[in-house]
Amino acid sequence: MTSTRYENYKPSGIDWIAEIPDHWKIKKFKHLFRIKKEIVGELGHEVLSITQKGVKVKDIESGEGQISSDYTKYQLVAAGDFAMNHMDLLTGYVDISPFDGVTSPDYRVFRLEDRNAYNRLNQ
Repeated sequence: MTSTRYENYKPSGIDWIAEIPDHWKIKKFKHLFRIKKEIVGELGHEVLSITQKGVKVKDIESGEGQISSDYTKYQLVAAGDFAMNHMDLLTGYVDISPFDGVTSPDYRVFRLEDRNAYNRLNQ
C-alpha cells in the first residue's frame, strides 16, 4: 500500500507525525465529537447491544444475555452515532451504529459535531 504524495507539506506540531499536507487541519479528537446522553423515557425502541462484532439489535424475547427490567431508562442511539461499551477491558468495544435504537445508560454515545465528516472520511 502506498500513500498519496501531496505537493506541499507543513510541520504538524506533533512529534510522531512530523509533516502533514499543507491543506490539512489538525483538531483535537475531543473537538470532533460531543457526548450524547438522551434518556428515552418510553418503550418501543430497538434495544442495541455493543459487541466485539459491532452494534447489533438485541433479541430481548430470547431471554439470552442481560435483560433490563426497565428499558425506559436506556439512552437513544441514532444511526451514525458512535456507541461505546467501556465497561470491560476485554470485551469493551466502540462502533458506528447502523441502527436507531436504545442502549444501556452505562455505555457512552458520541455524535460527530459535523455529521458530514464521516462521509468525507469514507470518500
